[in-house]
Amino acid sequence: MILACDETGRKLPPAIIVNSTKKKPRISLINGVLVFHNPKTSMANSNIMSKWIKIMLPWSGDKTLLILDSFRAHLSKDIKHTCDENNIIRAVIPGGLTSKCQPLGLT
Repeated sequence: MILACDETGRKLPPAIIVNSTKKKPRISLINGVLVFHNPKTSMANSNIMSKWIKIMLPWSGDKTLLILDSFRAHLSKDIKHTCDENNIIRAVIPGGLTSKCQPLGLT
């Protein structure tokens, strides 16, 4: 599951990843939830995260701060490239500190 909020605290639509029986990955919006249908696994990966960033984050030309935990897909070169292309600064919370530093981890 991917949860995010903007700088005002407004929650963005949640996203989930489901293991799909389809051969190709696809994305749908179901009842306000962004659903990534992945034929390989129900886990997030750098490809899904890159798509989520492109769909959800670049609202303006201003720099955006994206706070991530230290999940391996968040640290990949693909995510770094996607963020660089979209004027997004990544801040990675060290392992074990998500519940103390990331408000959405508490709700």
